[in-house]
Amino acid sequence: MNECVQKGDGEAVKSLLLAVHGGRDAEVRRLLEAGVDVNGADADGVTPLMASAMNGNVKIASLLLDTGADPGRCNKWGMTAHAIARFHGYDTVVALLDDWSAAVESSTEAAPCPRAQRT
Repeated sequence: MNECVQKGDGEAVKSLLLAVHGGRDAEVRRLLEAGVDVNGADADGVTPLMASAMNGNVKIASLLLDTGADPGRCNKWGMTAHAIARFHGYDTVVALLDDWSAAVESSTEAAPCPRAQRT
């Protein structure tokens, strides 16, 4: 397993991922307020922020970032939310993540995701 991939509480994270994929921002907010891990991931290392990037949902991506989502996390293929949004052509999510990263880079140095190992 890629060392970038970390899992959260399975069922709670699954509920959060489904809410993100469905674009249900009120449910996403409720789950986050209930303490579901904003950086939890599925078996492939997909986090809620990555799911919002896949769907181009800038409102949910912003909510996730505001509640502590780590944009530097990568899935088992070595892709971050930024790379996923760029791949799918969601320029508004790319811009949000660029702005967020610029603010963070001024205070910390983020390490890039290692390339995923092909099996």
